[in-house]
Amino acid sequence: MTSYSQKEGVMKVHNDFTLYFRVIPSGKRVVYFYAYDENGKRTQGRSTGQTNKTAARVVVNRLLKEGALLPKKTACLPSANTPRTGGIGKNAST
Repeated sequence: MTSYSQKEGVMKVHNDFTLYFRVIPSGKRVVYFYAYDENGKRTQGRSTGQTNKTAARVVVNRLLKEGALLPKKTACLPSANTPRTGGIGKNAST
């Protein structure tokens, strides 16, 4: 499976995801992956929780099949009805 991204008239072809190892603070090697969003931008690496690439590939292929390979986009802005607390300035509560 491949996905396409177009930038400045040049078509790039790449895999849906890439697996790589990272060493966590305990010294254990864990397989991470990154994928590409609908704009062709590489996403932040995410852990598979696996220590070998074969098991990690199974996990990531399952995420791909379920449509959960890319994290869901959520709005990070507070709603107008959410009261603000704390902070610095003349509107900060003491």
